[in-house]
Amino acid sequence: MIRHKAEKDFTTEAYDKSAEWYLHHRTYGKVADFWTKERADFLRLLNGKRVLDVGCGPGIETAHFMEKGLKVVGIDKSIGMLEQAMKRVPEGDFRKMDMLDLDFPNNSFDGIWCCASLLHLKKAVAGRAIDEFRRVTRRDGIVFISVKEGKEEAVKDYLNGTRRFFANYTAGELEAIVSANGLRTIRSYRNTSDPDGDIWLSVFARPVDGKD
Repeated sequence: MIRHKAEKDFTTEAYDKSAEWYLHHRTYGKVADFWTKERADFLRLLNGKRVLDVGCGPGIETAHFMEKGLKVVGIDKSIGMLEQAMKRVPEGDFRKMDMLDLDFPNNSFDGIWCCASLLHLKKAVAGRAIDEFRRVTRRDGIVFISVKEGKEEAVKDYLNGTRRFFANYTAGELEAIVSANGLRTIRSYRNTSDPDGDIWLSVFARPVDGKD
């Protein structure tokens, strides 16, 4: 994508350089089990077995959902992350892809898992990604999105010395951008238990013309 290329390329390069560190941090570090509740809720709300893991990183959630019997496709812009994912889950289906332009037909998936990924897009284009999620999700599908709470958009220092672009959201902003792009929120909550001190906002949403 040409728009906002500097921010996106900067962040992707940071993930390329720190992919192995990130895998260790997420697998063995103090945040290892942070998304347990969200994953369980996602599985309860899922109608079907085909899932797209957006910003799959080293494949941690992809592997978890595969172990539950789901058919998962993991996508990421970072080659370094995808290499770690393929080493960790050699039987997985991993593809280099931009969430702004999903290379899948309409109604391809029963669920979209977008965990800590949308926040690397500028707010000006984030709605385009959500519209893509809606497009590739079946009518009775479920979309999960999580972002950090806040108001700023900025390049920030990260834990391992890299710098990445983050767009933080208020709860109102997150639900508004979801509803403006063809999804309706059916569940949302605020998680303050992150040991790194961040507050996370999560929404579960379905296509506006879908069924509960």
